[in-house]
Amino acid sequence: MSTQWDVLSYLKTLIDNVDFVITSSNKEIYFKYDAGASTKLTLTTGNYTRAELVAHLKALIDAAFSESCTVAYSSNLFTITVSATHTIQYIDSGSTLEIGFTADSEALLAITSDSNVYVYFQLVDYFTEANVNKIGKRFPAVLIEDSDETWQEAGGNRYDITHEVKLYLYDNINQDRIEVLLENQDELTDLIIANNTLGGLALCTKVVSIEKGQYYNGEVIFTQAGYNDNISVRVITINVIERIS
Repeated sequence: MSTQWDVLSYLKTLIDNVDFVITSSNKEIYFKYDAGASTKLTLTTGNYTRAELVAHLKALIDAAFSESCTVAYSSNLFTITVSATHTIQYIDSGSTLEIGFTADSEALLAITSDSNVYVYFQLVDYFTEANVNKIGKRFPAVLIEDSDETWQEAGGNRYDITHEVKLYLYDNINQDRIEVLLENQDELTDLIIANNTLGGLALCTKVVSIEKGQYYNGEVIFTQAGYNDNISVRVITINVIERIS
């Protein structure tokens, strides 16, 4: 049987191990090898850690060009290096996978993206005041809070346990706040529902949007956005339903 703490720990591990999300809309990338034709590489959709995405991209490049390249992700930039005497070039036209190149790269032995590529969630942790303050500029961030746990008879010796968990999704309001928060909310809830292995069903039951500058009796409410003028929050209530026989 899962305790409420098991549920919280599971969700933290699940979210914390997703750095990149590849979908049907961002799975294609084009390269030229040794100034040859522009070649499309298609990634497998799914959730990736940094190491997994680097390995997957390397495998695709190696297979497409009979290479043994090196793909690295460091300081929020991607670098792709091919074998000596060869060149590789990122081609922007047609590429939907964003790995930091804003235009066609030069054809070089090693190419490095020219803009930062941030992992999916910059901070995932439990909901405490210290962790709220630790977010800093790491957006989006998710903090996980314990809430109610209820039991209900399900016939015979079976019980349904509902674990209620609140997820605080923080983002910077300077970055198309509503669109970004909605997109991240959908990705986050889809991730939990698709990967729930606690033996039940995960449901998103309530979402509350909190804008900046909300105070109570003149004091900042750190659970909301008032403590920082540049942050907005969406509080997502998730019910994880587990059947116990």
